[in-house]
Amino acid sequence: MSDHDQHDEQPHQGGGPNTSFLDFELHKVMYDEAESIVREAYRELLKDAAKRRLEQRWGDRIAALANLAVDEAIADADANFEIQAQIEARNEAQRSIEERIQTIIRGRADADEADSPDDDAPAD
Repeated sequence: MSDHDQHDEQPHQGGGPNTSFLDFELHKVMYDEAESIVREAYRELLKDAAKRRLEQRWGDRIAALANLAVDEAIADADANFEIQAQIEARNEAQRSIEERIQTIIRGRADADEADSPDDDAPAD
């Protein structure tokens, strides 16, 4: 016999058979949730009040610090983009050198083949 079946056979306060799905403590769960939300709302109000006070007392300094941080982050990003562009340009130049080397080697090999006597040609 399962726990569920045993639970159904036990007398229920205010419930009949096959009422094990009912949560007679639901009002407590709902109230606990309401208390949790109240705490969260209170924290949000405290946070909002703290923000207002910080704005009153240090608003200009906070804005200046935020602006400085943003400006520095943008300067770093711009520097990174410039460095990346230089690296990509250098990589492209190196690929070009590799192609030129291959052309020279193939051209020299072609020239060597043209200069060498043909093995099948009759000797003079």
